[in-house]
Amino acid sequence: MKSKKEEWGTPKLCINRVPAPWDNDFFYVAAMKCIPYWENCDKCMCGRGKDPKCYFKGHKESQPDDDRVRVKCKKLKNIKFGDEKLNLKKLRKKNTDSDWIF
Repeated sequence: MKSKKEEWGTPKLCINRVPAPWDNDFFYVAAMKCIPYWENCDKCMCGRGKDPKCYFKGHKESQPDDDRVRVKCKKLKNIKFGDEKLNLKKLRKKNTDSDWIF
């Protein structure tokens, strides 16, 4: 029986950033996941960029290339990773601007 590392290869960390609906220049970490090294990581969902900066694009070509992620870049209200759903508008109402800065 093969181990997971033998079956999938060396793992790597993928950090997914998404623009805030109220400020497309502000990207926050939506998810961190371990993926196989050969798989593409959408670091800047709904945008383009290179670590550590993302730039909002909001068009079809900038949609995440991941069958487990659902987000509408033009209308950033919700984001769904697998079975987990985050309502960004409700989250914004619960937190102040300073809560988003780490």
